[in-house]
Amino acid sequence: MARTVNLIPATREHLASAANIVASLEKRRTGAYARVSTDKDEQETSFDAQVDYYTNYIQRRSDWILIKIYTEACDIIEPTQKTA
Repeated sequence: MARTVNLIPATREHLASAANIVASLEKRRTGAYARVSTDKDEQETSFDAQVDYYTNYIQRRSDWILIKIYTEACDIIEPTQKTA
């Protein structure tokens, strides 16, 4: 007995659905941003706390992977007084 094969052509909907399934299985590549804006001692503690918070938060997510924590320490320039 001969077997019959029915060909079902791919459609955009099928491809999009398959892409969504694959994407849902991959971990989301995640980055974080920590910043301090002064050179005061309290800011160093704040900076460390920010880095710790984002590191722990992202690592607790099973669907995320931490790629990088971007950091910035800004120098604050005091405005000069206007001379009369």
